[in-house]
Amino acid sequence: LSLQHFMHEAKRQSIIRGGFMLTGAVEIRKTGKKISLSEADELMEIFRKYLSFFNGHMITPAIVSGVVENQVTYQSFRSIHDAESFSPTMSWLPRYAHKKQLDASWKKFYAFYQTKNEKDCLELVIHWYLVSLYTKSGVEASLVLIQNALELLCSWILVEREFILDKNDNDISAASKINILLTWAGILNKIPDALKHLTGFANSNNILSGPEAITHIRNKMVHPDLKNRKRYREFTFPVKYEALQMALNYCELVLLRLLEYNDGYRS
Repeated sequence: LSLQHFMHEAKRQSIIRGGFMLTGAVEIRKTGKKISLSEADELMEIFRKYLSFFNGHMITPAIVSGVVENQVTYQSFRSIHDAESFSPTMSWLPRYAHKKQLDASWKKFYAFYQTKNEKDCLELVIHWYLVSLYTKSGVEASLVLIQNALELLCSWILVEREFILDKNDNDISAASKINILLTWAGILNKIPDALKHLTGFANSNNILSGPEAITHIRNKMVHPDLKNRKRYREFTFPVKYEALQMALNYCELVLLRLLEYNDGYRS
């Protein structure tokens, strides 16, 4: 993967004007053998999902070419996926990261794609994460989806991979499961002091942890009886927005722990 030398200027222009940009070139090789088009397509699809999580926005390959002995034998200008117009979402990836860490996390990511269940879980979590990050449908919809992602991570990691919980543990609340997930990942469950609106809301409602705050707000939205509707109207936009940012951070950090990424992180 090599980035275009003009990428930062192209990104600046895309923020101002919108639209699309080419950010880099990817070369796929198979050591000692020719690679088939179907193999290349499969690798591009996996790498697309990997880069989308790092980028904070769904990306898609364009201008795909096949080369044999320095001769272009195949070329396509049509993308299999609809490309999304550029959106200046904030990625967790710092400006500078160690290549060794990115290589290691890519190998782990690719390994998950070799098992159907793990592939399905990873794809769905990343899809919900990216849609939630974009907030195109509003903060409320993003909160619902990001809690779905966290609960899927609970089931996948705590039940199916690590056997920390049993699949029949139906009496454990979603907040408790997410708390256990954060403990597994080495993440503090305390609401950060910087989230002043959410901290004030939690203190006034006797809420003791970040996961409890997220599930409390989300439950009032998805179970809209009369009592919950009255409570939901009391939630200010800053409270909901800060709860969403915290939930997104939880999802990012759990995925990075899963991918054994051990480098810089931008919150």
